[in-house]
Amino acid sequence: MSAIQFLRERAGVLVAGIIGVSLFLFVVSDFFGNGRGRRRQERKYYEIGLIAGEQITYQEFEQRVQNLFEIYKLSGVTTIDEATAESAREQIWEQMVRERIQDNQYRNLGIGVSTEEVDELVLGNDPHPIVTQLFTDRSTGIFNKSFLVNFLKNLETDETARKYWLFFEDEIVTDRMSTKYNNLVSKGLYVTSKQAEFDSKAAGSTVDFSFIQKNYSSVPDSSVIIGSGTGLKLCCCADTFISLQPSE
Repeated sequence: MSAIQFLRERAGVLVAGIIGVSLFLFVVSDFFGNGRGRRRQERKYYEIGLIAGEQITYQEFEQRVQNLFEIYKLSGVTTIDEATAESAREQIWEQMVRERIQDNQYRNLGIGVSTEEVDELVLGNDPHPIVTQLFTDRSTGIFNKSFLVNFLKNLETDETARKYWLFFEDEIVTDRMSTKYNNLVSKGLYVTSKQAEFDSKAAGSTVDFSFIQKNYSSVPDSSVIIGSGTGLKLCCCADTFISLQPSE
């Protein structure tokens, strides 16, 4: 055995041991020392926003943006220009806002989408618009269900197709939950008969009044007098008089 080979083998074990000990000391010192404060500072440094009091880091946001870029490329977009990139970032941010606000409301209200519902939205007699758009023959304009079934069968062996489909499946679930929530809220919004009566009377009431327009900045504050009586009288100066009289 050559000397260099001997040193490589022994040095490899030695270096591995040194690295292991160093990592252990680093973890221990980080836990008992000021590592917590440093981690907080790092999180603060990479923080790009707060949504409902929850910190959003640059790494999390950028990872989701890159995932969306990958979906764009799978959809046939070869180059992503600045306008497309900006639109993607806005889309991801709005999605993160929705997840941290609306999804909490969904959970509190017990709103969800079951596996059976997803199957119905994909393979049922009335599939979701996303499904029909993806699997409609462009030449005939007819929804091709057999192509959809074959596509779903190939998901287990085609990782790219699987990633592409999961993106759209998430969109289908999100849209379904939003529809349920909106339907629930809309059923709780109604106008009582008293409110309708009040709105009708308010819309039918009219007031006749005369006024003189004058720039308020030309009127000294000391000359403004608020009078009382049958109507509202504002005497802005000696030659200006405004009287508001309600109609009979």
